[in-house]
Order: sequence, then C-alpha cells, then structure tokens
Amino acid sequence: MQTYLSSAEFKEKFGMTKEAFSKLPKWKQNRLKIALQLF
Repeated sequence: MQTYLSSAEFKEKFGMTKEAFSKLPKWKQNRLKIALQLF
C-alpha cells in the first residue's frame, strides 16, 4: 500500500521518508502500517 502513496502523502502519514521507512525492520514497518490501517 505504501508504494501507492506520493512522497508527500507518505511523509504526512508515516512521519518519515520512504527511504527511512525502508530501513526499518519489517516488523516495525508492519506495526506502523497496522496502526495507520494500511495493512
């Protein structure tokens, strides 16, 4: 789902860039997506 967001939308939702998000462990990425109801 996060791949469909523009960079600006992504930063607004997740509070970080796509690059920073991709560096997080997968479990943490999944927790953020679940918290934002994007999973």
